[in-house]
Amino acid sequence: LADVLRYTVADSDNIGCDVLLRLIGGPKAVNGYMRELGARDFSIRFNEDEMHQKWERQFDNWTTPDAAADLLAAFCKREFLEQDSFNFLWRVMLETSTGAGRIRGRLPAGTPVAHKTGTSCARKGVTAAVNDIGIVTLPDGRRFAIAGFVSDSRENGAANEARALQRLAAQGLIALKDGVGLEATPNDIVENPKNLQFEEIEAAQVPNVLADVDVGIANGNYALSAGIADTAPVKEAAES
Repeated sequence: LADVLRYTVADSDNIGCDVLLRLIGGPKAVNGYMRELGARDFSIRFNEDEMHQKWERQFDNWTTPDAAADLLAAFCKREFLEQDSFNFLWRVMLETSTGAGRIRGRLPAGTPVAHKTGTSCARKGVTAAVNDIGIVTLPDGRRFAIAGFVSDSRENGAANEARALQRLAAQGLIALKDGVGLEATPNDIVENPKNLQFEEIEAAQVPNVLADVDVGIANGNYALSAGIADTAPVKEAAES
């Protein structure tokens, strides 16, 4: 059971989530328990398998950022878990491997973040949900809960990669197959005179690794938040 919990929380394993739901009696049991805790603005109607069968079902599993943060605060105050259970779940949340560019990626390296991410599938270029909720521990030991939910995002990793490759091609650093456009991938590189090696990382992390690479390409919003937009040697045209 401990392993299933780790897979579900730290690795966002959907199968593990459904195993746990089945063991505790399904979504109805979860809703009942949450009501006993006094949680507000919270509903689960479908498990992961059921959600993946029909796109619209995911919207019946919902909460709000405020409600999620309140639940995290209650968790942090040990309001509904015994100490051993709290310690176990805290460790697991600290080990979360997903969402490196979300809450954790926006904080100084090494900041303890006990968090849980969530990401939906995409349809017609739209990702229904990109979420992260967690508890951040400050250097002085104080903690705060934070929840961020992004809905119906058109942010697209594949398109960002293609735009980055097109930018490199425009600078003469590589050449791409004719006509690949915004479907370009590293496999479409036909000339690489400088023998550039490519490593894909989350867009939010690019400003953090610029000192370790020869070339880095970041989305404008991340460049602005990192304070490097004005010093970028090459910028994409505003209309692109």
